[in-house]
Amino acid sequence: MSKITAFASGVNEAREIRGFALAGIPIGASASNLRETAIKDLEEMQGPVFLDSGAFSEVSYSPDTKQLELTKPITPKEWRRRLAIYLRLAHALGSNLSVVAPDRVGDQEETLRRLAQYRQELKQLAELGVHILIPLQLGRRTHEEFYAAAKEAAGVPLVPAFTMKKAATSLSDAERFLASVRPARVHLLGMGLVNKRADEVLAMIRRTSPATAITMDSNRIRAVTGKSRRMTATEQAFRDTNPENLFNEVESPVLAASNYRLDYTESISSPSQWASNALLREIAFSSGFDLSEMHAFFGDPDGFLCRSLPGTDTCYWENPVVAHAVDRAWASYVKCEVHAHVRTAAIRHTFHTEAA
Repeated sequence: MSKITAFASGVNEAREIRGFALAGIPIGASASNLRETAIKDLEEMQGPVFLDSGAFSEVSYSPDTKQLELTKPITPKEWRRRLAIYLRLAHALGSNLSVVAPDRVGDQEETLRRLAQYRQELKQLAELGVHILIPLQLGRRTHEEFYAAAKEAAGVPLVPAFTMKKAATSLSDAERFLASVRPARVHLLGMGLVNKRADEVLAMIRRTSPATAITMDSNRIRAVTGKSRRMTATEQAFRDTNPENLFNEVESPVLAASNYRLDYTESISSPSQWASNALLREIAFSSGFDLSEMHAFFGDPDGFLCRSLPGTDTCYWENPVVAHAVDRAWASYVKCEVHAHVRTAAIRHTFHTEAA
């Protein structure tokens, strides 16, 4: 029986990437919406990663013409920015990475032109072991004809992908393509295992081309967030909890679910490692530092607190006022860190049983 890998797509924030990674769910993101922190987290992934180009945003359905129309064209400069993200992640992930080739939804000719235009980048990706997906667009060519033309234009092996949302592939077209081509792998764009059509589509693939491996992607978060939905309720429950044992190893269900550790005794002597500029200012003002002391403290917080108070053998750390100010800042830091990890914890809590 063909293997199925189901990616959670639209996972573009670092906190969401970490949550799905902890839950053991393969991650899918869009190169159009990734910040630096998210890219760094993706570089550290051990399992398969799916990266979409975001080309779906180029078109929208017009109720007037009853067709897909180009509304937000992607410029060549923007394509190269997205392809640069592909290449960066390819160097880190190699064959664990699958990417969607530059295309235009519902437009075979423009897709072929883009494949030829970015042929060099696609070659680099293929040489790094990346699996390059080509959505089988609708048009005057059959899927089989378009797939052959796409491989020729790209100059590299391509994984066929059936579009299951905008400009969706019909079941009959998909069946005919599979019977003719029998690819090693096929991807279902925008369809997850819980989709009402999934069973029918998967059964057809297994019947028509049993050796073909199946991958698919869908937005998993959207289905569990909103009023009275389970992940939203979980997030609220996590927000309602308060961290305990602040001045030792912090205890919090949020931090535990996020696999994130905070320890007062290991961290408190190095405020430069945890205190934001705002917290450093709060420590300085609450401690009553003069301008000279503030300047020295902001320049080297850790070293300054180890200095002796003027005219004494007591260091700043030992001053009760200073110690209290640092402890208050630590408590504020812990609260912020717990809040920042709520999304990660909720995703892991919601999805971990599915990966088990």
